[in-house]
Amino acid sequence: MCFCTRRPSPKSKAWRNFDSSKCVYLLRAIPYVTEKWGHQSILREILRRSAQLQPCQALSTPRGEVIQVNPKISLFDQRVHITVQGLPQNAKVTLHASTDSEWRRAPVKFVSCSHFVTGQGGEVDLHNDASLGGSYTGVDPMGLFSSMQPSPAGPRNIRMVLKNVDNPCLYTLSVYSGHLTLSDLHTSHMTHPPLSVTTIPRLAKALDVRRVPVREGRVRGTLFLPPGEGPHQGVIDMFGFAGGLMEFRAAMLASHGFAALSLAFFGYEDLPAGVGGVEFDYFQEAAQWLSSHPNVKNGGVGVVAVSGGAAFASLMAWKCPEVVASVHINGPPFYIFRDLYRKGKLFRKGVRLDRSLTPYTDEGLSTKPGYLYKLEDFIPVWESSTRVLLLISGDDEQIQPEFGDMLYDMYPEDKRHLIEVVHYPGAGHLLEPPYTPYCRHCHNPPFATSRLRHLHHILQRSVQLQPCQTFSTLTSVPDLIQVTPRVSLFDEKVHIRVQGLPSNAKVTLSAATQQEWRREPVLFASCSHHVATETGEVDLNTNRSLGGSYTGVDPMGLFWSIQPSPKNVRMVLKDVEKPVIYTLSVYSGHVDLADLRSASSEGKCTPLASTTIQRYVKAVDVKRIPIKEGSVRGTLFLPPGEGPHQGVIDMFGLAGGLMETRGAMLASRGFATLCLPFFRFDDLPQDLSEVQFDYFEEAAGWLSSHRAVRDGGIGVVGTSGGALFALFMAWKCPEVTAVVRINGPPFVGFHSVYWKGELLAKGNPLDITKFWQDGEGVDIKDGFVYKLEDFVPVWETSTRLLTLISDDDGQMKPELGALQYDMYPEDKRHLIEVVHYPGAGHLLEPPYTPHCRYCYNPTFNTDLQWGGYVKEHAEAQEDSWKRILHFFRTNLPQ
Repeated sequence: MCFCTRRPSPKSKAWRNFDSSKCVYLLRAIPYVTEKWGHQSILREILRRSAQLQPCQALSTPRGEVIQVNPKISLFDQRVHITVQGLPQNAKVTLHASTDSEWRRAPVKFVSCSHFVTGQGGEVDLHNDASLGGSYTGVDPMGLFSSMQPSPAGPRNIRMVLKNVDNPCLYTLSVYSGHLTLSDLHTSHMTHPPLSVTTIPRLAKALDVRRVPVREGRVRGTLFLPPGEGPHQGVIDMFGFAGGLMEFRAAMLASHGFAALSLAFFGYEDLPAGVGGVEFDYFQEAAQWLSSHPNVKNGGVGVVAVSGGAAFASLMAWKCPEVVASVHINGPPFYIFRDLYRKGKLFRKGVRLDRSLTPYTDEGLSTKPGYLYKLEDFIPVWESSTRVLLLISGDDEQIQPEFGDMLYDMYPEDKRHLIEVVHYPGAGHLLEPPYTPYCRHCHNPPFATSRLRHLHHILQRSVQLQPCQTFSTLTSVPDLIQVTPRVSLFDEKVHIRVQGLPSNAKVTLSAATQQEWRREPVLFASCSHHVATETGEVDLNTNRSLGGSYTGVDPMGLFWSIQPSPKNVRMVLKDVEKPVIYTLSVYSGHVDLADLRSASSEGKCTPLASTTIQRYVKAVDVKRIPIKEGSVRGTLFLPPGEGPHQGVIDMFGLAGGLMETRGAMLASRGFATLCLPFFRFDDLPQDLSEVQFDYFEEAAGWLSSHRAVRDGGIGVVGTSGGALFALFMAWKCPEVTAVVRINGPPFVGFHSVYWKGELLAKGNPLDITKFWQDGEGVDIKDGFVYKLEDFVPVWETSTRLLTLISDDDGQMKPELGALQYDMYPEDKRHLIEVVHYPGAGHLLEPPYTPHCRYCYNPTFNTDLQWGGYVKEHAEAQEDSWKRILHFFRTNLPQ
């Protein structure tokens, strides 16, 4: 396919390949893309990348354009034809679709997959071939789109809402070898690379539709106008009680020829904040404004509305002569909740909701049994000549499906031709344009507000009870606890707020996560005690913790103060692809952590509300690549983009094995990071004494020559025993230009180091008579035997060194930092920086990693005492992480 910004010269190669019928739509897109994205190459790049192939382990790499989509650019409600070609015959393959969206200001990914067996020609055609499994089964050309759901890695209660209708929704289509589930694809995407990938844009708004913000009188919204002067048929489009402005359906209506006004009525600009402040005059004014617009045909306008908006549509059909046709989608036939006023007088009494009849489930609140209505409450649309189309979903949890037939029966016989009722068995409340992902449950702001009031009453009634003895629970109401962002990186701060509490109420906030230690599940937990403000709010950015796991104002206190039970456990994340799931809860009264643990285990302590959040050590767009190159073993983490990136080798200590947490976090901050084990992993030596320096030299050479790593030098960060080898690399590897030493010895410990078969540095045995032990394990720091000449002479090089020293380290003497600094000649001391952290312990890790004072070490086969105090250690981790990132960014090649 040719893609040009102008017609090519008849003599050029582009002209010989030019197909005007295929290019015309893309050429129309160019001015739009230039205006909105500032660069004409965006769609061209999409199409160029869509033809690129990636290697596959199971099948040979196909040639040519493997995934073909026609048309390549389409409207959101338009069908496309997807074929896959060039595969082996009778091969099992998985097609995968994904798109990025946003929900409540957090990024979310929607995904789907389908399983096929290729035909004799090695082809899969979604128009003809049946999906055998995955997100849907059977023949469905659009099955990959209609079956999309939020990623298995994230929450399920998400609705796809297109915030910016000017931007296309970009779908990535991939084909994989074998039949894979969505969970397989999420957890093993690096071990199952796609055979081929393409990207297609789908537009909610046609390129030639005009989007016009509207602020006319009191009317607020957006008018979408089809191309041409018109006049066009006019439609008002409204949504429900989520509030705000939703434009995507109006944009799609305009793309099909209607002048569509997307009408907000509360929670937008200067409109009322809640639906209770809305008056009917507003809707009358909107109908009059649109019907008199020069681009709208005379004779009447239509209205389409969903949910609570449909009640206003019914009122407009009844009382606005400009409205001649109305579509009501899963809305009540009566006005609900608040009384409605018109011209300052009561116009319609609201039907109340009995909350004792509205059940809470794991999927949220179902309101349909709770409406206290009578037949005389029905809006008498039959008194007008407006045509009405009712669309009713049979599995709607908010509106009773029988309301449609009841309204039909209210019409006199001679007027029933004006109403049509259509039922959709099995469909849910949010009946939206085609190929919008199905949403079974999600957050709704007005109901969250009413639930806050419900919680307020619970707390008022429970104030006389003992802590944790509340008689009611709102664990299915997560939005009482608000966390921003809800999905975050592990080193990223979050904002936690609890709203809707009684004034000055005493509450306890808790955080908990379950991890694994030595193949056993371990619960980490923390808590904080607060007194709500006069407005019933606890905001961890400003509200002081009076007790619990920490005290004072600290937005991240619940995370850094989290502790395991039993205590001798270190949080080691085995799978960096998976998020760390934290459960945040709020309890009545001030409860300490021990009481909270025991009461919860006995089922005596029920939270007022709970929510879960996800924290990732690896950003979703960071690649994880297992490494087995020569003798080098480990994992390479690559940031997004082709690079090259600043390169870093990451090593830990004498526990052995492979630890990926810090390497994944470094890559999430832009570094190409090799997590390098050196014993007790794969086919590496099982004993530290067998490790030779040649291994580290090879690793430095391999990473520095990697195409994704910048030329000119790499960095190394090492903790404990790994810090010693980092110093040797600084001394002997010219590729290493910057090193971070974290609580490691500056000399060889109890094992000699060999290089190229010869002794590089002689080890000194530990004096075990100087070890001491208490209930928190063995402290070995006094057992090291050394002389100053044993120090690794890093000062002989020009390598930059950052030495981080914890002053309460149970394994290393803090004065070793100053001794190392003193070994540097005066003219080279600018190359070394030594930072001391009073009260911090040995295991200085990235921020918000729980403090571990002592735990088991396999090399010593006993608990070792790491030292440190929780608050001081947390402060050291936060400061040291910032220093490490800054050190590498400024001292590695720019």
